[in-house]
Amino acid sequence: MRIILKNYTPEPEKTCARAAYESVSPGDSSRLINEEFEGEIDLKAMLKGALDRGHVSILEHASQTFDIERTDRSLTHQLVRHRLASYTQKSQRWVGAGQFGYVMPKSIEKDEKANTIYKGTMSDIQSAYEKLIKLGIPQEDARYVLPNATHTNITVTMNLRELRDSLYNLRICNNAQEPIRDMASVMLIGSKITVSDLGGIVFDNIGPDCLRKDKNCMDILNKKKDSSCIKRAAERMEKVNKIADEYAKDFIELGEGKYLKIDFSDYHKDGLFYYVDDLFIKKIAQPPLHKLEEFVKL
Repeated sequence: MRIILKNYTPEPEKTCARAAYESVSPGDSSRLINEEFEGEIDLKAMLKGALDRGHVSILEHASQTFDIERTDRSLTHQLVRHRLASYTQKSQRWVGAGQFGYVMPKSIEKDEKANTIYKGTMSDIQSAYEKLIKLGIPQEDARYVLPNATHTNITVTMNLRELRDSLYNLRICNNAQEPIRDMASVMLIGSKITVSDLGGIVFDNIGPDCLRKDKNCMDILNKKKDSSCIKRAAERMEKVNKIADEYAKDFIELGEGKYLKIDFSDYHKDGLFYYVDDLFIKKIAQPPLHKLEEFVKL
């Protein structure tokens, strides 16, 4: 799987902080993009205070757009259940599968017999698909034989609230299936690197419920808290934060329009991010501050 963070709201934390200011101040929020007043209001304190009070709707004013490539349709069926988002997925109706690629779950790949059965099944499906096409069956109907494992690409745009409180907190939990857990973990690394204009407050306290608050994350399975599960979750979040911190400086120094690449293949041997090969993050131009006289002209 390849993940590309290709677009996002410039200065996302400041955008959300200005929205918070709008709701509690009699003044105009336009003064906050005026260089004459840049240091007058503590936007960081404004944002933190709003989030501490549960005023999280302000996070909906900033969004991020990701391309998820070479994933599978099983994962995307789970992903699109996050409803406050926009999705565009590769069409199996209009795009022929040809020699289709597929994802092999780690448990199957490591079992020799299971691996042989899996590959043989995929070969049979490929043959069946090609035979249907040769018989003149429309590809929109022939696609019905294709498995959930078939490679697909999807573009997803979510606001920061949905990313933080829904996708990341839910899908980075060990109860989530591993491919979408890896996807969410790597997406969070991209989010943390790009959402840092006020210090990364938005994604400061992210992760499974067992790490963020005193909540039994295993309630849904009627089990007690599993200390080993919590330990694994903590190790994953520690690695996510470490990678984000490690590449943040490189991203700051990156030229506008360039992409930062993070290779995850070295982490595969440790069992981390197994289903993700790399992450690309585009450096978006930041908006300039305006001078007072520009507002006077308006």
